[in-house]
Amino acid sequence: MPVAITWRPGSGSGRPRSLAQAVSRGSGDTVRPVAPLTPEQLRTRQRAETVIRLLAPALDVLLAVGDRLSRIVEPEDHEYYPPRTRIGTEPPPSDARGRRA
Repeated sequence: MPVAITWRPGSGSGRPRSLAQAVSRGSGDTVRPVAPLTPEQLRTRQRAETVIRLLAPALDVLLAVGDRLSRIVEPEDHEYYPPRTRIGTEPPPSDARGRRA
């Protein structure tokens, strides 16, 4: 059964702080509680998380190798423009390779 909540101007963010507040708010928008996962869904989620957990170190190595390779192929990035950290300040000086000093 949907739970009704109503937004009132000037009442903070308009979101209920708890389910009890959502229930007691009256008619308006509805929020439906999420059904618990079935055992099959839990197993599938655990398998997916396990695969990600096992592949994470290999993906980290792949990113590191790609970063190194890109620096070897093109050591100076002509399109790089360092971001400004404060309004009205100049970007930090860089050395000949385009890296910050």
